[in-house]
Amino acid sequence: MQARLGTAVTINITAHREGYLLHKSLRAVESGANLARCKGVKGLQLNIHLDDSDELTRTVAMNFVRNHPEFHIFENCFKSPAVSRNFLIEMSDGKYIQFVDGDDLFTANFFYAAYECAERHEIPAVFSANYVIDFNRNVRHEIVKICTTTDEPLRRMNLVAENPYVSQNLVHGAIYREIHYDRTTHGYGFEDWHWNTKVLAAGYEFIVVPETAFYYRRGKANSVLVEHQGKALMPSPLFNPVHFSQLADSVGVLPTGSDHDDGYADASREGLPLETGGEGNGRLPLASRLAIGLQRFAGHDRLAYRTARAIYRSAKLARTEARAGERESALDQTAELPIVRQISDQLLEHWRELALIEPILSPTTSVLESAQIIEPPTCRPSTLAYANFCKRFNDTIDDIIVVSRFEPSGADLSTIELVEALTSVGRRVAVIATGRPRWGERTRDLPNSELIECYEFFPAIDDTEMEVLLERITLNFEIKTLTIIDSPLGYSFIDKHGSVLQGKLRVLMHSYAMPVDGCGLQWEAFSRFPGALQYIDHIVTDSNFHAMQIVKTYGYIGEITKAPLQMPHTIQRKISGVTGRVLFAHRIANEKQSTDAIAIANEVANFGVHLDIWGPKDEENCCRVRFDELAASSSNVRYLGPFDGLHSVDLENYDLLLLTSLCDRVLQLCREAVCANLFIVCPDMVDLAEIVEHGVNGYVVKDPGDVAMYASAIESFYSTTELQDLSKRWDGTREVREFHSRPIYTREIGKIYQKP
Repeated sequence: MQARLGTAVTINITAHREGYLLHKSLRAVESGANLARCKGVKGLQLNIHLDDSDELTRTVAMNFVRNHPEFHIFENCFKSPAVSRNFLIEMSDGKYIQFVDGDDLFTANFFYAAYECAERHEIPAVFSANYVIDFNRNVRHEIVKICTTTDEPLRRMNLVAENPYVSQNLVHGAIYREIHYDRTTHGYGFEDWHWNTKVLAAGYEFIVVPETAFYYRRGKANSVLVEHQGKALMPSPLFNPVHFSQLADSVGVLPTGSDHDDGYADASREGLPLETGGEGNGRLPLASRLAIGLQRFAGHDRLAYRTARAIYRSAKLARTEARAGERESALDQTAELPIVRQISDQLLEHWRELALIEPILSPTTSVLESAQIIEPPTCRPSTLAYANFCKRFNDTIDDIIVVSRFEPSGADLSTIELVEALTSVGRRVAVIATGRPRWGERTRDLPNSELIECYEFFPAIDDTEMEVLLERITLNFEIKTLTIIDSPLGYSFIDKHGSVLQGKLRVLMHSYAMPVDGCGLQWEAFSRFPGALQYIDHIVTDSNFHAMQIVKTYGYIGEITKAPLQMPHTIQRKISGVTGRVLFAHRIANEKQSTDAIAIANEVANFGVHLDIWGPKDEENCCRVRFDELAASSSNVRYLGPFDGLHSVDLENYDLLLLTSLCDRVLQLCREAVCANLFIVCPDMVDLAEIVEHGVNGYVVKDPGDVAMYASAIESFYSTTELQDLSKRWDGTREVREFHSRPIYTREIGKIYQKP
């Protein structure tokens, strides 16, 4: 519909269930409209749309219109903000169109000031209030400063992670008639955020109207957050990989040069170490983490450094919500001016006038002294991460693999095997490590694949930002499969957004490790695992017992495949006799009972037995301190550092492999040990029967928490000559390799991943 000649602005008020709050919003619109007329704005159209409104809201609207006939009422039952707004766009005659929700408030000067600003602006644009103020009774005011996209182009990219612009703007009618709202369905939300992304993708700008403010009720904000909780943002042309990569280049976010060896990777590899301490991804206070990231960029790429510096400064100035009025010291040490010295007298006067309509808005002395202005960060870490991802892959990615750790711990082997199988048939694979990766070099030479080391790439990125990154990638790339390999963050993401992924791509889970109790039963390791299970199309495991438990415990009805694993190139030991050395090869973590391994070694010290421990220390695990203390005080224990798989260790030096893990990933290590002809002392796992024959090529300990039982098993080995004779030991290598081989694995994985 074309704008009707003579109508300057159409103001549309959408009402649902606001009740008496609608009356205050209508009064505010009336005040703004009257001021606009007095300032010379000709032709105002005022519409009220009752969309599935309750009786009180309808009565309030009717009573108001009875005394204000210039307002026109429409009634529908769309039950959708997007459809309601599209309907009003069709009903709007104005050159400019303004939306107001039924409990919104503006300073009275906004309508005429926005109109004048739009008339001076030659190109159609979106015109926003200068400040957005959250308010409610007994709640401290939050004042957010809105920024013009032309001044800071990075802000248009930042819509990857947040929506800094409200939907209550004055918009050139040509934009609304070109770009409508999309109705949200199937787990999608944030229709206004999505509309903003489409507007920016089309090349339009958001322009701030000086000395104006929009007031947003805190109660409403909370209800909106609840309504959209767990929802995903629809795919957008702004986030199209090719478009976003070009946008990043145009504003100078990404370094130039090779996509594979960019400045970010260089800065990460050559920057500060990541051993930052603390729990949960080694997190320091945000300002400290950002400072680390800033130093990583310095000296590697000037544009990247300026971007990181802008993020650091913005985050320091931004005040975050804190419990019981407390502030996060790392963010709030920057001195901030009282609001009365930052907002003009003109805007304060308009604020006071609005308080005559809504008394709880009164800008009292205490409000003005406690409130502070927040300016959102110029660019979020997930924005940079997504830009870098788009730059690397454009739109040519087939499979995403999300793995928690990427280090010598089991999951890394599964990941590498899967990548090799998929890339062997020409698929392009991205591996996203959601924990601290320490073994990324294993993927450097794999064709058609790349490891995205998110926490190395930018230390400030946290789990929330990681989920944002996964959401943008899975919904805006043409991906065939998303695979989760024992990643708690991956399970959380699927639990939250699985409904929107159904029908768009296949979701697979490779699960090899779940904690096992003293009775050999698995227990739930990841709290979001049950919720994610309903969206998993296919589960791959190497354990019949694990598959049985998933079906028995959760009632899973999807497909489960016991897939073979490619066996590493372990060399079979040829020595005779004993060396008196025992090998422990695992991550140093609580669930691996690493400290128990030292206690076991102490128990057998009188037999002349020495224990060598190989494995990376889990920096997110509190056991490492205790482990270091015990290892240092034990005369027959050596910690030899990380290892590159069992095949990288000189197995000729060892008589047996000791495993104390409470997770059933011991299956893979046992297979490797069998192929190397190592005697095995391990906890009782149901599936071990296929490779470990108790009393022949190993001892199975019934109680995985009993140090004495492990020690007794080791003593039995060293006191029984028959067990030490390699020629008499049952060799399970052939049986293992008959099922676990590269051709068989590639064939079976191909069957799973080539399904439509």
